[in-house]
Amino acid sequence: MNEEKQPEVENKDQQDTVDLGGEKSTEEEKSTGAIIGAIIIVVLLIMGGLYFFGQRTVTKELAPEEILSQPDVVVETLQKQGNSDAIDDITKDLGTPADFGNLDVELGNIDATLNQ
Repeated sequence: MNEEKQPEVENKDQQDTVDLGGEKSTEEEKSTGAIIGAIIIVVLLIMGGLYFFGQRTVTKELAPEEILSQPDVVVETLQKQGNSDAIDDITKDLGTPADFGNLDVELGNIDATLNQ
């Protein structure tokens, strides 16, 4: 005959308990595992939210008045520069020597490219 190994029911009155190869599992054990898993997920979400909220409050947002009252390094540097358009004055403002000898080298390449 066709004999298949069926899980043995240990207690005829209680159909929830089934012997599956030595392991006993019940509906109650499954539901508590799901509840514990859900609680862990909720706790992790709450901790993440608190961390995010804590980081958000640490960074101080400046009001527009506070931003305007702070010194601006770029503006101060630009105000120190001269108004002259002489090459020596511009070089002095930049703080680096300028080499303007090769400015027209690329003009020949540009003309050749445009005439193709």
